Amino acid sequence: MIGDERAQTNQDFAVGVSIFLLTTAFVFAFIPTIFAPFDGNVQNSEVAQSNRVASAFVDNHSVDGKPTTLDSSRVEGFFDAGNGGDALQELYSLPTTSQVNVTVRTQNGSVIHSVGDTKLARGDTYRDQPSTSTSRVVTFDEGNVCNPASSNQSACRLLVRVW
Repeated sequence: MIGDERAQTNQDFAVGVSIFLLTTAFVFAFIPTIFAPFDGNVQNSEVAQSNRVASAFVDNHSVDGKPTTLDSSRVEGFFDAGNGGDALQELYSLPTTSQVNVTVRTQNGSVIHSVGDTKLARGDTYRDQPSTSTSRVVTFDEGNVCNPASSNQSACRLLVRVW
């Protein structure tokens, strides 16, 4: 005796699945707005700019055949050239509205290194404002700074910030 007393009809199934899909879509649309206050005003163009500056820096200042080993004399010349961000904007073809900072720090990011009397930091002053950053692990070809042969520090981190 099979009758028409089914527990679920096709219409019930369609309504249930529709409600589930709408709820799931709402949750996925709502989640990014939860974290929006923590994102700041970082634009996609700034992400591209910081990547471009970091790549160009490593390409222009590395030892031939060793892409992550920086030439100490070229790096020292770069950082000796001045601290202003305007020169970096021109050098890397950044918009005049961008601010940029390039530093070489320890792996944990706590200390800015120096080569001789040259502090390895150049660009606009970074004051913990929302920014995008790109980092590269680098070593130096000579000296005690970021040299794998020295016992002080095996590698450093090149940090490029754009805001």
